[in-house]
Amino acid sequence: MKNYFLPIRIKKQIIFFLKLFSGQLSRIDANKIDRDYILSDEFYILFKKTLEKVRFEYQQEKIQLFKNFLIKSSLKNLSSTPLEIKKEYLLNKLETITLEHFLILEWYFKNNFMTRERLGVDFSVKKQSDLPNVTPLYEEYENDLVSLGFLHDDTAGRISPPVRYCFPSKLGKIFQEFIHYDDIE
Repeated sequence: MKNYFLPIRIKKQIIFFLKLFSGQLSRIDANKIDRDYILSDEFYILFKKTLEKVRFEYQQEKIQLFKNFLIKSSLKNLSSTPLEIKKEYLLNKLETITLEHFLILEWYFKNNFMTRERLGVDFSVKKQSDLPNVTPLYEEYENDLVSLGFLHDDTAGRISPPVRYCFPSKLGKIFQEFIHYDDIE
């Protein structure tokens, strides 16, 4: 009985993704789309790999992150990643993280805790009040983000800090740029 429902579930995930992707792509100004890249073998492979990952994703919010990634990959100003990072690398990182990981990384950006200099007393207070709302295990998720290279840990040298002092790495900033949704049109 379970095997009967699996193909239907996978089909729904892919249809949901394709509707999101095509819907947003159709609203984007044609001059912003890198048509040569979209017609390339590289994009074809990236598209197929994205669909493969979406097939087994059950959270609609995470499927939207995959859509954001593919949309950003198709734009002229973002179709080549900085630092020679391959989009497939970012796609694999996206598959690795959970929605909670993304929300914690996004928290740093929304609150402008982007550099070591921004990590003051307000950081500690805000972090202790906001992040437990994302997940009670935010410290473990943050450890993952440090291990994945998305956050720099700047806690060393601080006198008994109440929280871990982190800020986004270059990779974290590039990843956020490719995954963040900002309603491009």
